[in-house]
Amino acid sequence: MIGELLVLAAGFALFVVLAVLLEKEPSVRKFWIARTSTALILALVLWKLTPLWTRWDAVLDNPLLLFSMNGGLPALLGGAFAFATVVAMSWWQIRKERPENRRWRLLASLALGVVFVIAGNGLLPVVFPPAGTEPGPALQTLVADLEGRSHALADWKGRVVVVNFWATWCAPCLAELPEFKLFEKALGSRVVVLGVNLLGTEKGGASSVLRFVSKQKIAWPQLTDPDGVLQKAFAVTVIPTTVVLDPSGRVVDRREGAVDLFWLKTLEARFAGP
Repeated sequence: MIGELLVLAAGFALFVVLAVLLEKEPSVRKFWIARTSTALILALVLWKLTPLWTRWDAVLDNPLLLFSMNGGLPALLGGAFAFATVVAMSWWQIRKERPENRRWRLLASLALGVVFVIAGNGLLPVVFPPAGTEPGPALQTLVADLEGRSHALADWKGRVVVVNFWATWCAPCLAELPEFKLFEKALGSRVVVLGVNLLGTEKGGASSVLRFVSKQKIAWPQLTDPDGVLQKAFAVTVIPTTVVLDPSGRVVDRREGAVDLFWLKTLEARFAGP
């Protein structure tokens, strides 16, 4: 999320620099920078609020989802449409009111900014690839579940494993919980979700977490990490953090912060195969 927003900011900055360099008339330059800023803000607002009408029932049940869900493809298309609409209306307005100020160089600058954003987001995984290394002994490390039984991540080797580090006191963790429930219900045999509770941070201990899991009807296995062994192995510094292991046990993706159903649904297609 942060990387995508930084690319967006860099693309807008590129447009502003090109507009300043190519457009010498201050009033025209000011008009187009202001309108493009408005278009960008509107696109971001529409993108963020898309779950209100695409997943309104889930948002009503848990308003915190607005802070975690990005709305998926409808949000991206809606934001792009809002941006393009404001730009087109601005172009039409200036064409009618001041035809002499229809500056194609400004449109070219804007187009270059948009191309930069699209290309930059496409290159993010290449420039900053997710860790692809073997987590080593962490796969074999025995950790207890909430009922005291011992497990190792290697027990699920051969499947795509979605490991979610969480705690009951963590608001973003609770926000993404309904998304994991929907995802887990639709899973095939090639993907498994595992929770890793930071038991050392829970005031009530394993029994309180077990009651929470039962009350929330969390169906996927819940491991504990009271000593932070798995946190250290996977470099978990914030929660929630979700780490994706491919069938060979390599880390192929990770997300810090709450995830939504749109991202989760891509995992089977990306890593599980036919």
